[in-house]
Amino acid sequence: MTGRSTSVVPVRPAALPRPEPVTVAEIEEAIVVVALAVSRDGTDAYLPILDRLEAELAQAKRAGSPRERAERLLRALTVEVR
Repeated sequence: MTGRSTSVVPVRPAALPRPEPVTVAEIEEAIVVVALAVSRDGTDAYLPILDRLEAELAQAKRAGSPRERAERLLRALTVEVR
């Protein structure tokens, strides 16, 4: 031996691929969780995560066919009117 110590570095497994895309509802739920962390933590540590989630939410809401976007818009308006 050379006298050098070897250390073992834990290796995180790669994220498993999801069979389906993340939904708008899942992103909105994650935003609520991160917003609570921002509010309770009192620092700016979680703000980049919040920014990323908000950008992903905007992108997810733009996704889909024009028909899907129109139907989503009408559902949102119907909920607000009631």
